[in-house]
Amino acid sequence: MRKNFLFKTLSLIFVLISLSACSTSKLTAPKIENDHTKFISRNYTSASDAPSAYKKEPEKPEEYDPSPFAKPQLTTDKSISANESGESWYSYWSIGISDNTYPSELQSIFNVAEDLGINRTELSIDALGFYWPIGNHETINGFVVSGTSDTLSSNGASVSLKTYLYSYSVMHYFGQEPGDGIYLRGDVGLAKGVATFNSSSGSFSGSSEWGNGFLFGIGYGIPVSSGSRVILGFSYTSKTIEDEKYAATMFSIGGLW
Repeated sequence: MRKNFLFKTLSLIFVLISLSACSTSKLTAPKIENDHTKFISRNYTSASDAPSAYKKEPEKPEEYDPSPFAKPQLTTDKSISANESGESWYSYWSIGISDNTYPSELQSIFNVAEDLGINRTELSIDALGFYWPIGNHETINGFVVSGTSDTLSSNGASVSLKTYLYSYSVMHYFGQEPGDGIYLRGDVGLAKGVATFNSSSGSFSGSSEWGNGFLFGIGYGIPVSSGSRVILGFSYTSKTIEDEKYAATMFSIGGLW
Protein backbone atom coordinates (compact mmCIF):
# COMPACT_ATOMS: atom_id res chain seq x y z
CA MET A 1 0.00 0.00 0.00
CA ARG A 2 1.30 3.44 -0.86
CA LYS A 3 2.03 5.64 2.16
CA ASN A 4 0.53 8.82 0.71
CA PHE A 5 -0.48 10.30 4.06
CA LEU A 6 3.01 9.96 5.54
CA PHE A 7 4.63 11.61 2.51
CA LYS A 8 2.10 14.45 2.49
CA THR A 9 2.73 15.15 6.17
CA LEU A 10 6.50 15.12 5.69
CA SER A 11 6.17 17.53 2.76
CA LEU A 12 4.09 19.98 4.79
CA ILE A 13 6.61 20.02 7.63
CA PHE A 14 9.46 20.58 5.16
CA VAL A 15 7.59 23.62 3.85
CA LEU A 16 7.19 24.98 7.38
CA ILE A 17 10.88 24.48 8.15
CA SER A 18 11.82 26.25 4.91
CA LEU A 19 9.61 29.22 5.80
CA SER A 20 11.13 29.34 9.28
CA ALA A 21 14.67 29.31 7.87
CA CYS A 22 13.84 32.28 5.63
CA SER A 23 13.13 34.43 8.66
CA THR A 24 16.39 35.98 9.88
CA SER A 25 15.09 38.57 12.32
CA LYS A 26 13.05 38.40 15.48
CA LEU A 27 10.89 41.13 16.91
CA THR A 28 11.58 42.03 20.50
CA ALA A 29 8.82 43.63 22.52
CA PRO A 30 9.89 47.00 24.00
CA LYS A 31 10.20 47.26 27.74
CA ILE A 32 7.35 49.34 29.07
CA GLU A 33 7.91 51.44 32.15
CA ASN A 34 5.33 53.93 33.34
CA ASP A 35 5.42 56.62 36.03
CA HIS A 36 3.89 54.30 38.61
CA THR A 37 6.53 51.56 38.21
CA LYS A 38 9.30 54.19 38.20
CA PHE A 39 7.98 55.67 41.44
CA ILE A 40 7.92 52.31 43.21
CA SER A 41 11.26 51.00 41.87
CA ARG A 42 13.24 54.19 42.48
CA ASN A 43 12.10 55.04 45.97
CA TYR A 44 11.15 51.84 47.76
CA THR A 45 12.91 48.53 48.21
CA SER A 46 9.82 46.54 49.19
CA ALA A 47 6.04 46.78 49.12
CA SER A 48 5.97 47.41 52.91
CA ASP A 49 7.98 50.65 52.43
CA ALA A 50 5.49 52.16 49.97
CA PRO A 51 2.91 54.77 51.02
CA SER A 52 -0.52 53.57 52.08
CA ALA A 53 -1.93 54.46 48.65
CA TYR A 54 0.14 51.59 47.19
CA LYS A 55 -0.60 49.07 49.94
CA LYS A 56 -3.40 46.56 49.74
CA GLU A 57 -5.36 46.14 52.92
CA PRO A 58 -5.69 42.51 54.04
CA GLU A 59 -9.13 41.07 53.49
CA LYS A 60 -11.14 40.20 56.58
CA PRO A 61 -12.20 36.57 56.85
CA GLU A 62 -15.90 35.97 56.26
CA GLU A 63 -17.69 35.23 59.49
CA TYR A 64 -19.98 32.26 59.81
CA ASP A 65 -23.64 33.24 59.72
CA PRO A 66 -25.86 30.65 61.44
CA SER A 67 -29.12 32.29 60.32
CA PRO A 68 -31.49 30.54 57.88
CA PHE A 69 -30.46 33.08 55.23
CA ALA A 70 -26.75 32.26 55.42
CA LYS A 71 -24.85 31.50 52.20
CA PRO A 72 -24.79 27.79 51.30
CA GLN A 73 -21.56 26.08 52.33
CA LEU A 74 -19.58 23.89 49.91
CA THR A 75 -19.31 20.24 50.89
CA THR A 76 -16.80 17.53 50.10
CA ASP A 77 -18.95 14.79 51.55
CA LYS A 78 -17.80 11.56 49.91
CA SER A 79 -21.22 10.06 50.45
CA ILE A 80 -22.50 11.84 47.32
CA SER A 81 -23.78 9.14 45.00
CA ALA A 82 -22.90 9.46 41.34
CA ASN A 83 -26.11 7.74 40.29
CA GLU A 84 -28.66 9.11 42.76
CA SER A 85 -30.65 10.49 39.84
CA GLY A 86 -31.00 7.02 38.33
CA GLU A 87 -29.26 7.98 35.08
CA SER A 88 -29.78 5.65 32.15
CA TRP A 89 -26.96 7.11 30.00
CA TYR A 90 -23.82 9.25 30.34
CA SER A 91 -21.79 11.70 28.27
CA TYR A 92 -17.99 11.89 28.48
CA TRP A 93 -15.62 14.64 27.25
CA SER A 94 -12.00 15.42 28.09
CA ILE A 95 -8.95 17.44 27.11
CA GLY A 96 -5.31 16.85 27.96
CA ILE A 97 -1.71 16.62 26.83
CA SER A 98 -0.05 13.93 24.74
CA ASP A 99 3.39 12.56 23.95
CA ASN A 100 3.27 11.31 20.37
CA THR A 101 5.39 8.67 18.63
CA TYR A 102 5.46 8.40 14.83
CA PRO A 103 7.09 6.37 12.03
CA SER A 104 10.85 6.95 12.04
CA GLU A 105 10.93 9.43 9.12
CA LEU A 106 8.17 11.55 10.60
CA GLN A 107 9.59 11.38 14.13
CA SER A 108 12.96 12.58 12.85
CA ILE A 109 11.51 15.61 11.06
CA PHE A 110 9.51 16.61 14.15
CA ASN A 111 12.74 16.45 16.16
CA VAL A 112 14.56 18.59 13.58
CA ALA A 113 11.79 21.19 13.72
CA GLU A 114 12.04 21.39 17.52
CA ASP A 115 15.85 21.72 17.32
CA LEU A 116 15.35 24.71 15.01
CA GLY A 117 13.22 26.41 17.65
CA ILE A 118 9.85 25.84 15.99
CA ASN A 119 7.05 25.80 18.55
CA ARG A 120 5.37 22.44 19.14
CA THR A 121 2.04 21.84 20.91
CA GLU A 122 0.75 18.32 21.67
CA LEU A 123 -2.83 17.86 22.90
CA SER A 124 -5.37 15.07 23.35
CA ILE A 125 -9.17 15.02 23.35
CA ASP A 126 -12.16 12.78 23.98
CA ALA A 127 -15.38 14.00 22.37
CA LEU A 128 -18.90 12.81 21.59
CA GLY A 129 -18.67 10.11 24.24
CA PHE A 130 -22.02 8.47 25.01
CA TYR A 131 -22.27 5.49 27.36
CA TRP A 132 -24.95 3.24 28.81
CA PRO A 133 -24.69 1.20 32.04
CA ILE A 134 -24.58 -2.58 31.94
CA GLY A 135 -24.71 -5.22 34.66
CA ASN A 136 -24.53 -3.77 38.14
CA HIS A 137 -24.09 -0.18 36.85
CA GLU A 138 -20.38 -0.14 37.71
CA THR A 139 -19.59 -0.75 34.03
CA ILE A 140 -20.61 1.50 31.16
CA ASN A 141 -20.19 0.95 27.43
CA GLY A 142 -20.76 3.07 24.35
CA PHE A 143 -18.83 4.98 21.72
CA VAL A 144 -16.38 7.91 21.77
CA VAL A 145 -14.06 9.81 19.44
CA SER A 146 -10.56 10.15 20.90
CA GLY A 147 -7.68 11.92 19.22
CA THR A 148 -4.33 13.64 19.38
CA SER A 149 -3.21 16.93 17.86
CA ASP A 150 0.45 17.77 17.17
CA THR A 151 1.09 21.29 15.87
CA LEU A 152 4.29 22.97 14.68
CA SER A 153 4.07 26.76 14.31
CA SER A 154 6.51 29.46 13.21
CA ASN A 155 6.22 32.98 11.75
CA GLY A 156 2.47 32.84 11.20
CA ALA A 157 2.51 29.41 9.53
CA SER A 158 1.64 26.06 11.08
CA VAL A 159 1.44 22.36 10.33
CA SER A 160 -0.98 20.25 12.34
CA LEU A 161 -1.07 16.45 12.43
CA LYS A 162 -4.22 14.96 13.98
CA THR A 163 -5.07 11.30 14.43
CA TYR A 164 -8.51 10.07 15.48
CA LEU A 165 -9.94 6.83 16.85
CA TYR A 166 -13.68 6.27 16.33
CA SER A 167 -14.28 3.48 18.78
CA TYR A 168 -16.46 1.23 20.85
CA SER A 169 -15.50 1.94 24.46
CA VAL A 170 -15.94 0.28 27.86
CA MET A 171 -15.24 1.80 31.30
CA HIS A 172 -15.35 -0.21 34.52
CA TYR A 173 -15.37 1.65 37.85
CA PHE A 174 -14.30 -0.02 41.09
CA GLY A 175 -16.28 2.43 43.22
CA GLN A 176 -19.97 2.31 43.97
CA GLU A 177 -21.08 3.76 40.62
CA PRO A 178 -19.83 5.14 37.27
CA GLY A 179 -17.56 8.11 37.88
CA ASP A 180 -16.61 6.98 41.38
CA GLY A 181 -13.06 5.83 42.20
CA ILE A 182 -10.47 3.95 40.15
CA TYR A 183 -11.49 2.83 36.66
CA LEU A 184 -10.15 0.89 33.69
CA ARG A 185 -10.94 1.77 30.09
CA GLY A 186 -10.63 -0.07 26.80
CA ASP A 187 -11.43 1.20 23.27
CA VAL A 188 -11.18 -0.40 19.84
CA GLY A 189 -12.21 1.00 16.48
CA LEU A 190 -11.35 2.75 13.21
CA ALA A 191 -8.48 5.23 12.88
CA LYS A 192 -7.85 8.16 10.56
CA GLY A 193 -5.18 10.85 10.16
CA VAL A 194 -5.48 14.46 8.97
CA ALA A 195 -2.57 16.80 8.14
CA THR A 196 -3.20 20.55 7.70
CA PHE A 197 -0.95 23.43 6.61
CA ASN A 198 -2.01 27.03 7.34
CA SER A 199 -0.30 30.30 6.43
CA SER A 200 -1.17 33.85 5.42
CA SER A 201 -1.03 32.81 1.77
CA GLY A 202 -3.47 29.93 2.09
CA SER A 203 -4.09 26.50 3.56
CA PHE A 204 -3.98 22.87 2.53
CA SER A 205 -5.16 19.66 4.17
CA GLY A 206 -5.00 15.97 3.39
CA SER A 207 -6.41 12.88 5.06
CA SER A 208 -5.35 9.25 5.24
CA GLU A 209 -7.14 6.08 4.38
CA TRP A 210 -9.03 4.33 7.18
CA GLY A 211 -7.00 2.21 9.57
CA ASN A 212 -7.60 0.65 12.97
CA GLY A 213 -6.49 1.19 16.53
CA PHE A 214 -7.02 0.69 20.22
CA LEU A 215 -6.73 2.54 23.53
CA PHE A 216 -6.13 1.34 27.09
CA GLY A 217 -6.55 3.65 30.06
CA ILE A 218 -6.64 3.90 33.84
CA GLY A 219 -7.77 6.77 35.99
CA TYR A 220 -9.82 8.06 38.87
CA GLY A 221 -13.34 9.49 39.03
CA ILE A 222 -14.43 12.11 41.58
CA PRO A 223 -18.20 12.68 42.08
CA VAL A 224 -18.88 16.40 42.63
CA SER A 225 -22.70 16.27 42.57
CA SER A 226 -25.50 13.82 41.93
CA GLY A 227 -25.05 14.24 38.17
CA SER A 228 -21.45 15.37 37.60
CA ARG A 229 -18.03 13.74 37.99
CA VAL A 230 -14.48 14.90 37.31
CA ILE A 231 -12.45 12.20 35.52
CA LEU A 232 -8.65 12.08 35.65
CA GLY A 233 -7.17 9.69 33.12
CA PHE A 234 -3.88 8.26 31.86
CA SER A 235 -4.01 6.28 28.62
CA TYR A 236 -2.04 4.78 25.76
CA THR A 237 -3.29 4.59 22.19
CA SER A 238 -1.89 2.95 19.06
CA LYS A 239 -3.24 3.41 15.54
CA THR A 240 -2.21 1.65 12.35
CA ILE A 241 -2.73 4.00 9.40
CA GLU A 242 -1.58 3.03 5.90
CA ASP A 243 0.68 0.32 7.37
CA GLU A 244 2.40 2.78 9.73
CA LYS A 245 2.09 3.03 13.53
CA TYR A 246 1.03 6.26 15.25
CA ALA A 247 1.08 6.00 19.05
CA ALA A 248 0.70 8.33 22.03
CA THR A 249 0.57 8.40 25.81
CA MET A 250 -1.93 10.90 27.21
CA PHE A 251 -2.96 12.54 30.47
CA SER A 252 -6.40 14.11 30.50
CA ILE A 253 -8.98 15.77 32.71
CA GLY A 254 -12.62 15.49 31.76
CA GLY A 255 -16.18 15.18 32.88
CA LEU A 256 -18.82 12.44 33.02
CA TRP A 257 -22.40 13.67 33.14
